[in-house]
Amino acid sequence: TDQMDLHSEESDKDSNTVWLFHGTSTEAAALITRGDFLVDKAGSNAGTLYGRGIYLAESCSKSDEYSRENADGHRCILLCRATLGNILYNDEVSPNIDCLLRQIHDKRYHS
Repeated sequence: TDQMDLHSEESDKDSNTVWLFHGTSTEAAALITRGDFLVDKAGSNAGTLYGRGIYLAESCSKSDEYSRENADGHRCILLCRATLGNILYNDEVSPNIDCLLRQIHDKRYHS
């Protein structure tokens, strides 16, 4: 199979820890890997459809859409270990952001 198992043997099933992808610019990747993600920079590259936060994807081809080609023609995608907790899943094309945020702030969901 070409698909990577997002849950590895080091994963914690109770906290829903998985491996996900994050597409970004080379410059932003360098800053992230030297420090951490900065939530206050969230959406500065591609917007914030689901509100402020760190956007990760199961598919590297989805993350590639958010990466930027550098001077050498390369794109940067980070492989990130993420603890998701209890997920609020939504596949609506135009989600009601206020409703999603209310559900998250009600503490039923972590991500």
